[in-house]
Amino acid sequence: MKKFKRLNKSTVLLISSITLLLVSLIFLAVSIYPSIEYRLKYKGKAVYPYESTYVDNTNDDKEVVKEDKKIPEINTLVIPTIGVDVKIVEGSGDWALNDGSWHRPGTGDPIQGGNFVLTGHRFGFSWMPSDIKKKSTFYNLDKVEIGDVLIVYWEGKEYDYKVNRIFSAAPDEVSIEDPTESPQLMVYTCSLLGRNSDRLVLIATPVEQ
Repeated sequence: MKKFKRLNKSTVLLISSITLLLVSLIFLAVSIYPSIEYRLKYKGKAVYPYESTYVDNTNDDKEVVKEDKKIPEINTLVIPTIGVDVKIVEGSGDWALNDGSWHRPGTGDPIQGGNFVLTGHRFGFSWMPSDIKKKSTFYNLDKVEIGDVLIVYWEGKEYDYKVNRIFSAAPDEVSIEDPTESPQLMVYTCSLLGRNSDRLVLIATPVEQ
């Protein structure tokens, strides 16, 4: 009987260890899913999901993928080189971060000009890959390079911007959202270390058509 109890405890311990290992592996796979998707689908490419005057005239050296869907009716941000295609959400609370890229209250826009600021989550956990992508809007923002294009579809019109500056900012450095005399698009997110870590910030200026 004692031998059976020892065997039973050993079996339970083994099963527990295997279960913990499997859960850890699944968690790891889920955590890096956006990175894997980027490498398989977007690395070295520029994917344009909607009709775009920019892509028709670009000489970029990346492989261009045109899907030519009609311009979205809702305000939308597209970053072709990392596969971002997300709606721009208006609101005064952090809840907006869970539903797309948040247009920071009081900042500019493509029509009014000034400092047009968008922010979004870097990573949000979920067991479903489709939900991970929705909650991890800017997971691959660090893959964007100087010269890459950001496209905003705003009130049915296309606005193109080119990245000309990338830098880090402290979480409490709210001055990055200050108004600017010249029109620009700012996109920022936290690092993968969490919301209290430095922000990754992109500055892009309008492309002359």
